Amino acid sequence: MLKFPTSGKTRKEWIRFVQNERREESWQPSTASKLCSKHFRKKDIKVGKTGRACLKKGSMPCENYDNKPKLATSESDDESDSKLVIDEVQDDDDDEDEDEDDSKSENDDQTDSKSLTDDTSNSKLDDPAEISLKSEVTTLRKQRLRQQAKISKLEQQNQLLKRKLAKLKNFVIHLVKKYDLQITGQKIVTPRK
Repeated sequence: MLKFPTSGKTRKEWIRFVQNERREESWQPSTASKLCSKHFRKKDIKVGKTGRACLKKGSMPCENYDNKPKLATSESDDESDSKLVIDEVQDDDDDEDEDEDDSKSENDDQTDSKSLTDDTSNSKLDDPAEISLKSEVTTLRKQRLRQQAKISKLEQQNQLLKRKLAKLKNFVIHLVKKYDLQITGQKIVTPRK
């Protein structure tokens, strides 16, 4: 089960997919709403070292044809499908050149969706060095986020301890005054003479 994205265009696409599947235009996800992995392509799901499955960034739900029974297909059919996808991407690039006069929002939507797919997918065209660099970048980003969280937690604990120390100092001063005590050099508390 996969949680809905928290915000952005991807979340809107997921909501639209579920609304279409349920045939409910007003449906909105709750905080507990999740989608089953069968609504995603196998290539959109990656399995980590621990065996936990998660989605690649920018993955969109769809009718999953991977799980449906297939007719006998040959490798040439798969190659032609991949060529079709590459041709469609090239056609989209040509269309963008012709449609520069279109509204800015449409161009922004196209570039947003392209940047999501270009930046996050490991296509067959990427070389192994580039793929390893991308994975290293993502691991370093995750590590940086963990370290930032750790630093902020330690800062909070430090502030809490400073407040406790100040309260205890004030309490000691109060007791010294109340019982007329004196503190010697070694922090030994004795009654005043």
